[in-house]
Amino acid sequence: MNCDYDYLSFVLMDSMLFRDFCRLEPNQRPSRSSLHGLISLLTASTWERINNCQLMTAKDQGIEKGRTVAIDSTVTESDIKPPCDSDLLASSVKEICRLLERGQTLTATPLYEYTHHNRAVKDAARKCIYAGKEERHQHYKKLLVTIQH
Repeated sequence: MNCDYDYLSFVLMDSMLFRDFCRLEPNQRPSRSSLHGLISLLTASTWERINNCQLMTAKDQGIEKGRTVAIDSTVTESDIKPPCDSDLLASSVKEICRLLERGQTLTATPLYEYTHHNRAVKDAARKCIYAGKEERHQHYKKLLVTIQH
């Protein structure tokens, strides 16, 4: 069953069968956040042991032979926006500046000089994102020129 923590919390409060299965006392009502915290404490090795135990039980009872395993990989929608070129360029410049800054601290006298273009690149990338189709090309050219200097 695929459900979120709010629904799981509701089901555990509503159903005596599920409460008994989870060995909850009659006055225990787990909240969404406590369920999330407890479930996230389970490590990958614990999940593996649980699955192996279930497989062995099914194998011993003759329900399953255990030669193949079917895995449910349900796809869920997320609110993550796909990156655009201007965002990727701005992130790259930010990371390069961070690495150059860190490199200067490796010796007493810095072996190179550079100029931070983070703010200019960030502004140009933002203009690319919010510009109309006609203007976007011009802003993108300006972004590339800023990066090259």
